[in-house]
Amino acid sequence: MPITDKQQLSRLNKELKHIRVVAHKSKSGYVNQIRYKTEGKEVRRVIPAHEDTTTYCLLEDKKHSVGIVEKPRGVKSPTLNDVIHLYFTELQRQKFCQQVEDKYTKGIRPKTYKRFTREVKRHILPHIGHLPIDEIKPKHICMLQDKLKVQMVPQSVNAVVKHLSRIFRFLVRHQSDYLEHDPCWAVESLRTIDTKVKYTPTRAEVEAVLKAADKLQHKVMLRLAAETGLRISEILGLRWECIEGDQLKVNLSVVDSLPGKVKSRAALRKIKLSSKLKILLAEYKLQSTKSFLFVTRTGRLTSSANFRRSVLEKACKNAGVQDFGWHGFRRFYQYELKEQGARKDHIQALMGHAKGSKVTDKHYDVVREKDVLIDDYVIEIASTQ
Repeated sequence: MPITDKQQLSRLNKELKHIRVVAHKSKSGYVNQIRYKTEGKEVRRVIPAHEDTTTYCLLEDKKHSVGIVEKPRGVKSPTLNDVIHLYFTELQRQKFCQQVEDKYTKGIRPKTYKRFTREVKRHILPHIGHLPIDEIKPKHICMLQDKLKVQMVPQSVNAVVKHLSRIFRFLVRHQSDYLEHDPCWAVESLRTIDTKVKYTPTRAEVEAVLKAADKLQHKVMLRLAAETGLRISEILGLRWECIEGDQLKVNLSVVDSLPGKVKSRAALRKIKLSSKLKILLAEYKLQSTKSFLFVTRTGRLTSSANFRRSVLEKACKNAGVQDFGWHGFRRFYQYELKEQGARKDHIQALMGHAKGSKVTDKHYDVVREKDVLIDDYVIEIASTQ
């Protein structure tokens, strides 16, 4: 029978002498090294960054008759398919904590829950789900990378491997008799590639789209997206109590028809409304009978995809402009703020990005092709003949 942790630690203290942790300089830099004496000899071992010192001693010194066993004898290690239901239960708990706004638990949004479960079922279990969890090595993760990069871009492959690492860290805590560490820590991420920059509408195109909207609800929604730069989930989460005078308070979002917290703490913000938007909102309030601004005909919340088909795509088609998504308004909003000379930290605050976030530059710092082709940038070299 395997011995308990207290018995292990007691045996370990008797067997190993002068245990200490030393910062050792190696070719790759400084590493933490554990040094101790056993059987009259000094032993030196490098401690992986994710390991606790005591735990590392317990796991590494089975060779020195300390009496530690990895798992119960005669019991076969479960496969990833056998224990994945434990992880799914944890995801459901975190989603519930997000919905009830439990401040003591870090929850996940419903959209993230769907993405996580989809990644597990489509990309992880079909490739390594049949393997025992204690036999999954970094080489298996590398093989998974090679298979996935045929189907998707490296950025998406890295996201799947990062999620797999999250699963293993969970199993280390709940299946410690079989799994000692996360095998993903030794796997390098794939080099990312530049993806195609999505289309950003011009001011004339945005004005044409706003004019093409035929219903008052659609006009209000489109103008909110263009003049405030709100995410579509934040627009769908707006309630009448969030509007005070010429200020709009963002404190809620709706994802997949479910209300919840905003994307991040930085997304909690106030934005000033234009005079035209104030007039439209006042007129729209006379017709609204619900607490939320945007609901279906039956008074229910709906997803952003439904409003994109019925509002944005229809307006783009009527205006005769190139089709773009809700995030195109956010790129347009950032571009207009930059053209007006707004500081970068000011732009980040208005858009709900954390201060110093690289997302602002990565996704919204757009140079339009039409602006590059204007006459002011033409260079003419005089002929020497």
